[in-house]
Amino acid sequence: MSAPRLTVIGGYLGAGKTTLVNRLLAGATGERVAVIVNDFGSINIDAELIKSADKDTVRLSNGCMCCSASDGLAAALARLCARVDEIDRIVIETSGVSEPGKVAKNAHGFRLPLDAVIVMADAEQLPAQASNRYVGDVVRRQLAQADLILLNKIDLVGPEALARA
Repeated sequence: MSAPRLTVIGGYLGAGKTTLVNRLLAGATGERVAVIVNDFGSINIDAELIKSADKDTVRLSNGCMCCSASDGLAAALARLCARVDEIDRIVIETSGVSEPGKVAKNAHGFRLPLDAVIVMADAEQLPAQASNRYVGDVVRRQLAQADLILLNKIDLVGPEALARA
């Protein structure tokens, strides 16, 4: 059996990463998806998708699963790679302050084919975040590491703010 495909989703705090993951899981018809939440705090998956839960894993009604990387990303990946016959895709939702490109590079050691590093960005907050003296470097590095940038919350800004973003 071939290795599951890997998708890494990053972006600064509040950009919409968990919302995207929930939508991916809700629409994962036929594809068996495992999600690793590499973030501070607990797994935040929509309740209507949850079938059962234990300490670090949530099993979803559509055959997908979601794991916390509380014991380390490598350990979570190793657990999932041991179940290669049950998984078609692994999605890693990175911490809002991590560098998703580095996460993808670290996962490369597991020989998972990388589909993309997707970085979410909040259209309203992005210009201020990118120029902020405390977090701007992190935000700009996240964007630079993306294969695909999803500009989110565009309905909350006008044309000028959208152009700035």
